[in-house]
Amino acid sequence: MAKQFYTILTAVGKAKIANAAALGQKVELTELALGDGGGGYYNPTEDQTELRNEVWRGAIGTVAVDEVNPTWITIQTVVPSQHGGFMIREAGVFDDEGDLIAVGKYPETYKPAAADGSIKDLVVRMILEVSNTASVVLKIDPTVILATQQQVDEAEARAKAYTDRKIGVAVPIGSIIPWTSTTIPDGWLECNGQAVSRTDFSELFAKIGTTFGDGDGSTTFNVPDLRGEFIRGWDNGRGVDSGREFGSWQADIFKSHNHVTDSRFDKLSARASDIDNQGTGKTFDAGYPDAEYRIGWMNDSLWASATIKTEGGPETRPRNVALMFIIKAKNVAGSDPAVQGANADTLDGYHASAFALSGHIHTDSSTIKPALNAPGDAPIYACRAWVNFDGYVTPPTIRASGNVSSVIRNETGNYIVNFTTPMPHSNYSATANYTNTNTAQAGENDGQAVPWDYQANFVRIFVCHGGALPRDGKIVSVSIHC
Repeated sequence: MAKQFYTILTAVGKAKIANAAALGQKVELTELALGDGGGGYYNPTEDQTELRNEVWRGAIGTVAVDEVNPTWITIQTVVPSQHGGFMIREAGVFDDEGDLIAVGKYPETYKPAAADGSIKDLVVRMILEVSNTASVVLKIDPTVILATQQQVDEAEARAKAYTDRKIGVAVPIGSIIPWTSTTIPDGWLECNGQAVSRTDFSELFAKIGTTFGDGDGSTTFNVPDLRGEFIRGWDNGRGVDSGREFGSWQADIFKSHNHVTDSRFDKLSARASDIDNQGTGKTFDAGYPDAEYRIGWMNDSLWASATIKTEGGPETRPRNVALMFIIKAKNVAGSDPAVQGANADTLDGYHASAFALSGHIHTDSSTIKPALNAPGDAPIYACRAWVNFDGYVTPPTIRASGNVSSVIRNETGNYIVNFTTPMPHSNYSATANYTNTNTAQAGENDGQAVPWDYQANFVRIFVCHGGALPRDGKIVSVSIHC
């Protein structure tokens, strides 16, 4: 069954690509045009030099070799939301000389306008099959914003992963926080007094030592035991809680105080019948047995004693909520977060982590000095892979790298960075930078290095100078985070 929708190279397109391959030149594809086919479908022909009825034309966003089929060139662009009110049934690709290189039969699609009550960006993609993809300029136009839903989802995932890592980096080892779950996150330990390895948790041991217990005295140490405890700020010489050692435990206690009763008597009296002949030697008037007789006075200094009734429970406490205290014990790669300490001897004087990129000092065209945390400290990496290479030569010269096996230069400004150990997924973030300091192109430093085509085994880097023109980079730094 013949294909209903397809793209063909025009006669002019075939001739130009064949001529470019023979002479070692390239065809630069610059524009993509859309048409309505004159009101209906038709089958494109090789002798076409224009669309039957063009309704829109714009700059191509990307031209790239297909990941799976090496003879396919994928061309993409976006029709902005402000353009619309037309039907699409045909598409054409034009080069920088205005010639129609390829034409395609496009599935009928209506591009709405604001007057229709709905507007949208429309992503248009065409695939050309050529015998030699090296004869076509691969490009990324930074002025064209283009993304598929999958790319948006992947970008969101990378952004979330990066944010999680940055939040994690902000929490230093040894920090204690109240945790709202009984599931302990990676890199953290419950503050339950447990003894843990001094080797496995060497960074935490360097922070707290044996303050909360020396474990077995040689290979382990204890984390704080905060189960059922309130935390109190260390007095540290203020005088409110004098004599406390840092990290010491303290039992509950009442502050010393008095209990006062105000019960006293100023006289005693009784009925005559109660005291008649009770050791007095006298007989009172038996005719008035209910008469009250005062029998003496109490001095004001005499008080009665009393016993206070026991109230309360087994401890003194304020109102509270039970949460779990956890302590940051280590940085976990790919989780919380990917921060690894690097050995200065393995860096060979170079450092390409994007987190420290701003600290680099470009002293000449072949040297990059890493920024250190303090004199003598090794740089800190927050990446899965990194490389610094000279892109002027083929193959590029790798100055220093981590988890990068090779760099391939496909053509001017187009590089592939291959990983030694593949990334766990393709939803990683990549950061790239370049400079041509002290080179023949020293004045062309206003461009950019753009990572694209994220794969588990490699990432592509496109280096360009104003107007998306490809340029080789003398000093190119790339770092991968996931």
